[in-house]
Amino acid sequence: MARLCWHPDRHDFPHLLCRPRAFERYLQTAVALLGYRVGVLTTGFVYLFLWPEYASDKMIASLIELTGNTLGFAREVAEQQITEGRITAVERRLSLNLLQLLNMTDQARLEGHRGSANSTAVVEAAAILIRIAYRFQTIARQRLIGSELTLPQHVREGYAIQEQKYCFELELELQKLKSAGPSQKSAPIAPTSPRAKLMPKGQGVTGSATGKDLFKYFDTNLVPQIEAYRRLPVLLQRLDAVLSNITVR
Repeated sequence: MARLCWHPDRHDFPHLLCRPRAFERYLQTAVALLGYRVGVLTTGFVYLFLWPEYASDKMIASLIELTGNTLGFAREVAEQQITEGRITAVERRLSLNLLQLLNMTDQARLEGHRGSANSTAVVEAAAILIRIAYRFQTIARQRLIGSELTLPQHVREGYAIQEQKYCFELELELQKLKSAGPSQKSAPIAPTSPRAKLMPKGQGVTGSATGKDLFKYFDTNLVPQIEAYRRLPVLLQRLDAVLSNITVR
């Protein structure tokens, strides 16, 4: 029976049929090279196209979680239900939220120009949220040590109302983030403007109690709290402006 060996070139495929072991090694090498190339192509496709989209979605979800936890903490302070133990627990939770968020922003930068721009805006928004939480933490600690006890009742009530208004503004930002999910069309998150119109009637940012009221009954222990009330409106307005720079899918 004739063997299929008519071509003398040992690199030729028909010639390998005459040498089973060589043919086996040839197949193993070909399969290994093919598997390597397919693996590289698959990894590249996931790394460049699929994974960035996943990271971008997770980045927005992490920002929503950070905003929600900040709002929850602010409400506890405004409702005067905060304790030292809760402050410590919230600090840990916000730290974990921030770590997860920063990890997602690094990965979302692979998405291109929009991913990079969104990552920058999200990092700035996260920094503002942490500063907002810090201001509410200052109010809570001042309240726990009893620094407000030197103030008249109407001043304490006025600032409790102010804290509720700040919580309302923060809740508006959270609602905007949730409504602008990945399923929506590509568009920037609309700023809240004018902000006063979105508040309940009679619940504007400016109330009867101001920093001047606190200075009437000045005490050195009240300085951090006065500064917190002064900075919170500025931080909330800045947060609204930064979130408007985020473009969702």
